[in-house]
Amino acid sequence: ATAKGFRAKIWLGAFKNCAFERNDAYVIDTVTRLKDSPAVLTYQVADEPYQCRDAAGRPLAPRMLAERSALIKSIDPDATTYVTLPIYQKGAGGFPYRPWVEAGAADIYGLVVYPVSNAHGYQPGKIRGAIKAADAAGMERYWAVVQDFGSPSRWYARPTAAELAAQFEEWSHS
Repeated sequence: ATAKGFRAKIWLGAFKNCAFERNDAYVIDTVTRLKDSPAVLTYQVADEPYQCRDAAGRPLAPRMLAERSALIKSIDPDATTYVTLPIYQKGAGGFPYRPWVEAGAADIYGLVVYPVSNAHGYQPGKIRGAIKAADAAGMERYWAVVQDFGSPSRWYARPTAAELAAQFEEWSHS
């Protein structure tokens, strides 16, 4: 892959129920083995890590991901870390990005926005809302997570070719 100019996003396991799927020893071993590889683009610390709180109600997940990112950088100071952030959360007021940015959970954030549903069709405002929220949170580097899936029997609809193109157009302004 490297000979063709490709680079990889290295998956380090899931983060669910306020815990990492893989322990620090796994991360240390993986990053140590790959730290000099030109094929590594970034290390993915978590995929849609929903917020969890301590007994006093303080958010834990952003700090935990920041600690995992710091562990990676302690082995490879030039490493880049990546976290995809949860989709739009109605009860949380939209796109709650600020806690992740303030904690320094990652170098790059993937903004998960799925704007095409069976119930509502294509909603470009969701992408615009995510971009606005990322900018307001002081997020310096983020990647679009474009929806290209769906099912007639589930909530998300598969975008048409025009809707897929429209998603890329919306993200191109960020």
